[in-house]
Amino acid sequence: MKVFIKYISFIYLKYFFIVFLALELFFVAIDVLNNLALLPKSANLAVLFVVFSAASAVPFLLPLSLVFALIISLILLLRSGELVAFYALGVSKNALIKPVFIISCVITGLFVLLQCTPAAYAKDVKNSILELSSKNFFSFNSAFIKNKNNFIYFAAIDELNKTAPFAYIFEIEDAKLVKKVLAMDVSFRKDKWIAKTAYTQILPTDLALGKTALSYEASMNYEVLEGFEPRLLSNLNRSATSYSIIHAIATIYQTIGDDINIALIKTSLYLSVFFPFFAPFGLLALYYYAPAIPRYSNLALLGFGFVISTLCVWGLLYALSRLSSSGTLNAELAIIAPIVVLGSFAYIKFRQAR
Repeated sequence: MKVFIKYISFIYLKYFFIVFLALELFFVAIDVLNNLALLPKSANLAVLFVVFSAASAVPFLLPLSLVFALIISLILLLRSGELVAFYALGVSKNALIKPVFIISCVITGLFVLLQCTPAAYAKDVKNSILELSSKNFFSFNSAFIKNKNNFIYFAAIDELNKTAPFAYIFEIEDAKLVKKVLAMDVSFRKDKWIAKTAYTQILPTDLALGKTALSYEASMNYEVLEGFEPRLLSNLNRSATSYSIIHAIATIYQTIGDDINIALIKTSLYLSVFFPFFAPFGLLALYYYAPAIPRYSNLALLGFGFVISTLCVWGLLYALSRLSSSGTLNAELAIIAPIVVLGSFAYIKFRQAR
């Protein structure tokens, strides 16, 4: 490895960790102060709240830290004259930014992989600690979904044990209710929700005197629903929640053909997969606007301009994601398209500097 690559990588990583740690501490301190009255008296729970508060801030602070680290590194290299020295030694602009770009891509990729794990639910766990809604840090949530011709209501889903005390199934044909099922002691087994006992009311199709009246049936091991893990069911019925990448993809796949609004799920998926790449593309675009020498530039003003530009672009992308989660804008148009545009712009600047 060339000496300048080691040197640039070391400087960038050093300031990345400094900035990231500073932003995390600032966020956690503000979060603790805002929720001081709601913090549990247990020291263990208070420590867990701090840990999960820090984890919930990573999706927002990591991209900013990656870009801010480049801004600080650039300003210091300009002030010391090292940047122009590298250029004088024959190191091109593209060669100088490549190690930084690769490092930011690797860190972003690791973060995307982390979003495939339960770490993606840090915000939910943090909120559960504040609410103290259950000893396992997960709420017992009801769920109401449409699956094929059935409307299904689950009561008090226990996500940890994958059970629900009962569920109602309403079967619809030609916009008419034809069957109602009360399923008792429902549990999730082998990718299916199975009830120990089920009591079925079959409604007559022809409501007339002398015709068949209501009929009743009882059955054992009744299949309520196929697929939809407990976590997915709970997430579908929350107004605002986080999703792991695996759960988001599974939910979208299992709701194909059902009349379910999945705008929030798609937004969460795209925020986990595409939004973090704002950092590598953003720092690449900013880099080419830095001067070679500081003689004719105000470094303080330059750094301030870079920071404001970064925050404006990040804020715009975040605002678009909020519009997407509410269904106002298409998720692909609000999240993927701006990242593609930013990446294309960065690639154009990269090609022009060759």
